[in-house]
Amino acid sequence: EKKDEYLSKSSASAAPVIDTLAHGYGKVLGKGRLPEVPVIVKARFVSKLAEEKSESLVVLSN
Repeated sequence: EKKDEYLSKSSASAAPVIDTLAHGYGKVLGKGRLPEVPVIVKARFVSKLAEEKSESLVVLSN
């Protein structure tokens, strides 16, 4: 419920940031689902499947 409420209030200018490196992960593989709003992901590696699945994914690599 809270997730849906947050997503309905969010806009493209306030994209959430997912820092995979801070949680011990360096790869984004594309097996899951992302919301329709733009998302910024900090990761070292993003698979082609993840890039193809999400048009609103912005990746920042270190």
